[in-house]
Amino acid sequence: MKTKKPDPIQYLTGFIMGAFSGFIAEGILLVLCGLFFTWFGWARPEFAWWMPVLLIPIPLVFGLAMGRAIASMHLEDY
Repeated sequence: MKTKKPDPIQYLTGFIMGAFSGFIAEGILLVLCGLFFTWFGWARPEFAWWMPVLLIPIPLVFGLAMGRAIASMHLEDY
């Protein structure tokens, strides 16, 4: 199979799609964490506005993986 040079536009599109999915996964993780604490009867943690910054690798990793996957696809064949 012939390899192609990744198109920056396709890479950016994939990165944006993956980062969006990562932010959704991060939100779900925070909600599940809150439900977990409530289920065990512990004090529910209060999330400050800056706490999702600690989870930035989740959207970043999702974005980079999706960007690479989209850029490596042969979209002109479809």
